[in-house]
Amino acid sequence: QPGSGTTFTIRLPFTLAIMKALLFRVCGERYAIPASIIDRSVKIPRANIVKTAGQEAAVLDEAEVPLIRIIDSFYPDGPRPDDADKKVDSAGDILAVVVSAGQERLGLVVDEVVEAADMIIRPVPEVLKSNPAFSGVTILGDGLSALILNPRGIVRI
Repeated sequence: QPGSGTTFTIRLPFTLAIMKALLFRVCGERYAIPASIIDRSVKIPRANIVKTAGQEAAVLDEAEVPLIRIIDSFYPDGPRPDDADKKVDSAGDILAVVVSAGQERLGLVVDEVVEAADMIIRPVPEVLKSNPAFSGVTILGDGLSALILNPRGIVRI
């Protein structure tokens, strides 16, 4: 009958967004990065890693791509998680997610690529707003959160 029944109203904050992101692990912690800025994930042989002006770089497509070890950015001087020993496989290869940060490409060294998925992105918590390395946070299917990384911000810290 018209005029009877139940009406539900759902209000969603405007600060939420849904985007495709790549979830990866570094020292047991999960992080995500927007898929729109990812060029590729690649296993880099030790022979393709060079040092230029004290900075590690990978030779990809005949060009040097700077490598950023995320763990070094987050723990520059202090104690690190127990498994923060710059993961390499038995051949000395490393896994990197190559991203576009402005006009340049960067290789973010990760331990494991977990999955690519659509994620609901929330604003960064107040305590992390001053850190340029993070652009948001997402709640994963298991109820735990993962920080969304900002590659340009990682370079600045």
